[in-house]
Amino acid sequence: MLEKYRYNVYRCARCGICRAKYTEKVHYVCPVREHTGGFDHYFSRGRLAIASGILEGTLDYSPELVDVLYTCLGCENCREQCGSIDLRNMKPLIDTARIVREMREDAIGRGLEPKIMQEIHSTVSKTKNAFGGSLEEKKKLAKKFELPEKGDTFYFSGCYAVYRDLKESETTIKILKATGAAPAYLSDKEWCCGVMQYWGGNTKVARDMALHNMEALTKAGAKTVITACSGCLDTIKEIYPEIIEEELPFEVIHISEYLADLVDKKAIEFAKTINKTVTYHDPCHLGRHARIFDAPRKVIQSIPGITLKEMERIREASWCCGSGIGTVRALNPDLALAITNDRIEEAVLTGAEILTSACPMCVEQLELAGRISKAKLEYINLPALVAEAMGI
Repeated sequence: MLEKYRYNVYRCARCGICRAKYTEKVHYVCPVREHTGGFDHYFSRGRLAIASGILEGTLDYSPELVDVLYTCLGCENCREQCGSIDLRNMKPLIDTARIVREMREDAIGRGLEPKIMQEIHSTVSKTKNAFGGSLEEKKKLAKKFELPEKGDTFYFSGCYAVYRDLKESETTIKILKATGAAPAYLSDKEWCCGVMQYWGGNTKVARDMALHNMEALTKAGAKTVITACSGCLDTIKEIYPEIIEEELPFEVIHISEYLADLVDKKAIEFAKTINKTVTYHDPCHLGRHARIFDAPRKVIQSIPGITLKEMERIREASWCCGSGIGTVRALNPDLALAITNDRIEEAVLTGAEILTSACPMCVEQLELAGRISKAKLEYINLPALVAEAMGI
């Protein structure tokens, strides 16, 4: 609920850094602000003013206000550029994405959840995945690769890599097997991680997903959970402990961290040279949320033949892909696409032939915009790039 962030809401000094940090040509803070006319209610300073109005009772939730709340990408760039620190716990003092999430939850409690979001959350609640598919698909994946349902190391596929592009899961499993990880898999017992539900404000459905997955992984003996989805990584690692109110009984790592460790140990073999120039897009939930910036770059640069050329906005200042963990894309597809186009233009300017990322949702959104604009880029998720170099 918003009330628990009262202290943080009132700490905003309205200094305007969330509005004005940019170079001559490139803006660095809020992608939404750049495509909504610059009005305050579409970025951090204005969103915090709305929150203070609600806390003071001078504003109340309305369908129009809720529409504004669901334009926030949750990318955390405003928090990053603000830089204010709460000296009580040394954590970021002003976390607008979290505050907006709480307002979304409050709005849902008042029956103001957008219809599209209601439908998405209902689908996840009923089918246990974001796309309304059958859990039998995960069972088939487990059978195809003879993955046990108990073990120390688990692969958590998530929804995208099964229902959107099955090759993503298959590629990651092949990498894990080829490098000796011997992964187990929950099969049809694995539910959606709940990332879209949590950030969309539907805490009940997110909690249902979290509690189920926690129980299933714990019973199966998991000590390490590996995922190739940045949303799954951040949700399980950071949000689940918040929901269950205790530490996780297992470690959660991203596939890029797993691979980077192999690179350090010189324990990964590449069978193919890829003579291409690559640029890398930092997913918001892997980068600013989970603070994983170096591992993907280390893996990319370890592949024979590859030259990594960075975009102007990278790491902590990386521009969002526009999806907003699926929420903005679902409710405001034109806004999402406009933001994605910014990123595609930036990638093209590097002269790269391949645009890669470490999140299947980002890659899908970037490829969508790139194909519409006919950008001369190839879009490859990081595990697929690694698998090609490994010859598997």
